[in-house]
Amino acid sequence: MGLIAKEEGGNFEMVPADTYVARCYRVLDLGTHHDEKWDKDVHKVAISWELPTALMETGDYAGKPFSIHNRYTLSLADRAILRKDLEAWRGKAFTEEELSGFDVSKLLGATCMINVVHSSDGKYANISSIMKLPKGMECPDAVNEALFLDLDNFDQEVFDKLHEKVQDFIKKSQEYEQIEALGINSQGQRTASEDGFADDDIPF
Repeated sequence: MGLIAKEEGGNFEMVPADTYVARCYRVLDLGTHHDEKWDKDVHKVAISWELPTALMETGDYAGKPFSIHNRYTLSLADRAILRKDLEAWRGKAFTEEELSGFDVSKLLGATCMINVVHSSDGKYANISSIMKLPKGMECPDAVNEALFLDLDNFDQEVFDKLHEKVQDFIKKSQEYEQIEALGINSQGQRTASEDGFADDDIPF
């Protein structure tokens, strides 16, 4: 079953169904929210990719690359969807050391192939698979600004650049409630570690 990647609002064209070269340009800590279905607290993260070879044709964003997004539970447990997608993206399983704590900021700038399909009702673009970029294939230079939001090192400037619906979701998190309670407004944006790209055969 494909992972649903809903648009965040506005009159955006839907990503055409196809396979694309993609680049991760945004990783957002969405914070911890209570899952009513499972009656437990779940930490969420959002990952966004731009599709630089697929350009929108209408509206204010004509000529800009399509983008697509997924929300994940921030977990590398054996059955976690995030772990499955990241290992397919890497083309390599995580080591035991990496499983003890993987820095998701390393995803920024990493390239991959993404297969997009449409839901049966035609309303949503779904990411059906993510895979490592084949050797010899290149991804065009980044277009969108790289953004990383870590609620443990809150950056108001990054937060202000997010869509209002994304901000509203983050504001409902336990971490943001703590940020407001403490009056935190730091400028400590983290970036991907350079050593995350040391091996040309592994994107992160």
